[in-house]
Amino acid sequence: MDSAYFNDMLVKTLLDYITFMGYIFILYTFYLGWRICKWFEVKSDFSYLRILAAPSVGIILFTPFIFVISYILKLLFPRIDSILFSVLFFSSVTIALESILLRSRFKSKRAKDYLNETKTSLTSFDFYKRHWGFLLSIALPLVITAPVFFDAVYLSNGNLVMKGYMWSDMTLHLGLIASFAKGENIPPEFIAYPFVGINYHFLYHFFIAVASHFGVEPVRLLNLLNIISFAQISGVCLLIGRRVFMRALLYL
Repeated sequence: MDSAYFNDMLVKTLLDYITFMGYIFILYTFYLGWRICKWFEVKSDFSYLRILAAPSVGIILFTPFIFVISYILKLLFPRIDSILFSVLFFSSVTIALESILLRSRFKSKRAKDYLNETKTSLTSFDFYKRHWGFLLSIALPLVITAPVFFDAVYLSNGNLVMKGYMWSDMTLHLGLIASFAKGENIPPEFIAYPFVGINYHFLYHFFIAVASHFGVEPVRLLNLLNIISFAQISGVCLLIGRRVFMRALLYL
């Protein structure tokens, strides 16, 4: 009994660790998008456009890279876990390049001062007072859309539950994600018909599949990315409105 309980706890711990790695992969992709968006920065490190663009830029730029590596590995070595090795290769290359760039930019003392200044600004009331409009434009969509999305598609006791307005091709999208996550659809084909290639953008599904491969629930991740997209749209609307109307007020 003790041995069975220990085995169950070990399996549960490993599954939790794998899920944790899936979320780390997502956050790391967003971080790389933040670094790529460095040229969007105009006045300070708290660049509105940079924050809004970072998740999409990270996904758009690096998902094709992971897919190409997975594709090559799958053709050369059909029996290996192509997604796992492509992510390892992707992480190794980007972490090495990021380490070189950060080392050339910061010395140890300067990096410590930079982190202390960032921490102080984020914990000060003046920081939120100066940026309350942008923060509110991000927070409101999160509060409004989260209950809607997580009520529309979710898992309950291992069963997929979808509201009526979510039917149509949602099951096909989830099936495509599942086929990628298992590493059984590279080169990609449309799952509803045999030997029919995909002629639409599937890399969004592939990104979800890569995170799902490391244990993240694909339905939950799909909802999370949709919520982030709505927050991005809200923030962009704020920036456009402020640019248009503030410029109009200057000429009154």
